Amino acid sequence: MHIGLKQVFQPRERTIQPKGDQLDLEQLKRFAHEADTTGEKDVAKLYYRETIARNPGCTSHWITFRRFYLQNRDFEQAEVCIHKVLELDPKHPLGLMLYGLVAGIQNRVEEATDFLEAAVFVDKLNVVAWTVLGLYYETTANDIGSEMALNEAVRLDLSANSVELAKSGEFDSETAPVDVIIDNSTQNLSLAKEENQPLQKELGEINNVHSDAAGLIEVNKTEKPGSYSSRSSSQHTRKHNYPSRMSRGVKQSLKAPTVLAPRESPQLISPIEPPRCSHFLRAAEFLLDHYFYQLASVALAHELINSKKQIDLFRPNEQAKQPGEMFQSNTAEKETAESITACLLSLQNRPDWLVQHFIKFHLARIRLTLGSDKADFMSEAELEANWITELDPQSVEAWAQLGHLHYLSGDLIGSRSFYERCLDLRTWPPKDPHVLRLRLGLIYLQMEEMNELDNAEQALIEANYLNNRNPKVWAYLSLICLKTNRPQEAEQTYKYAIKVRWLILKSIIRGLQNYAT
Repeated sequence: MHIGLKQVFQPRERTIQPKGDQLDLEQLKRFAHEADTTGEKDVAKLYYRETIARNPGCTSHWITFRRFYLQNRDFEQAEVCIHKVLELDPKHPLGLMLYGLVAGIQNRVEEATDFLEAAVFVDKLNVVAWTVLGLYYETTANDIGSEMALNEAVRLDLSANSVELAKSGEFDSETAPVDVIIDNSTQNLSLAKEENQPLQKELGEINNVHSDAAGLIEVNKTEKPGSYSSRSSSQHTRKHNYPSRMSRGVKQSLKAPTVLAPRESPQLISPIEPPRCSHFLRAAEFLLDHYFYQLASVALAHELINSKKQIDLFRPNEQAKQPGEMFQSNTAEKETAESITACLLSLQNRPDWLVQHFIKFHLARIRLTLGSDKADFMSEAELEANWITELDPQSVEAWAQLGHLHYLSGDLIGSRSFYERCLDLRTWPPKDPHVLRLRLGLIYLQMEEMNELDNAEQALIEANYLNNRNPKVWAYLSLICLKTNRPQEAEQTYKYAIKVRWLILKSIIRGLQNYAT
């Protein structure tokens, strides 16, 4: 008996259990976004919780989780997530901005103002933060605060653009403004120090006047018409200890140089290509990324006014008008985005950068329309996408948006044609190709045509290549194998779908248990 007990209870080598295949954080975020896009909110929530359980001290995970709650209009849970971000980093600029915006949605005006002002205090060079602050001041009827914040955003944006243009050093004499050309020629003349030693000091002073005048002209172009005055602008600069442009020790005889006279000539001068899109469009894209649609609508309204001014610079018949008359006509006509885009299409020599700018503008309007509560939001979004296809027939984002719109409305044939057109474009891929391929495969399956099963299988294989941990893709592949009389492959894919589903749930449960302990 003792011998038998010793054999049973003898010490054995401890077997090491191999760890299961764990997904990395990037895969978890991608799978969560995919589940959120396809309408599986519970699965997406599990993925987001798993990312937080892996690294609870990472602020970006909490911000992403907050975005999920904001998309579903759960403002209380979104506020909890942002509060966790500020606990981890009290000076997190994005966290301060988001907390202020969430408080603004809940009509807590003083709290929202405090956090938005704290965001620009922490990150003083953030153009988007200053723009968002100015837009929020505008919604609360704080005209003075809106003017000061938007002026600061314009000043920072102009300085950043000038730095990028100086780094590139590429100016075209045919498209550059006259003061920029004269500024470059003045710099070239100042290089000859030995030959023109007496003129060096005077040329340096003229160069300063040119740069000051060019900066004033660019600021006047980007300011909102009728809302700012030179007196309030100078008071704002003195309040923030910024040096005034006209008080830098420039001689009285040099304040009105004759070199700026070519701006009044009848010859049309095309503006140079900006290094990036305007600060209003960047603020609108930021607000749309975080599902603040009301404030994004205000930003796009400002962008519409600036777009009209840009098109007027390319229209010869507008050259004869004085600047004051042009501003009065702009405010009186109340032109829509469609009419302004039609004006752009009527231009013969429209630059590519302006076309791409309008494409981004209409894409932002599509996102704004889809996030609104309008009854006819589908038709409005489709109209915006059609404008993009007229501007650029090779825009894969526009055709993908048309496919998504028809898919959401139940038009499988129309969405299929748009998705297939995207596959043939030279600008492929779009921003989210995986969702496009997945929906195209589902369309092929839902149409229930035997001759389309091959196309469905190819689309699902492409989707499976990008994400081989999606149990739904494996399940649809199993269904295709059953319809094509391949029972063995159908059984294998079905088992793998169950296995992947179990591994995902097991990994999430393990992460939650580790986080709880």
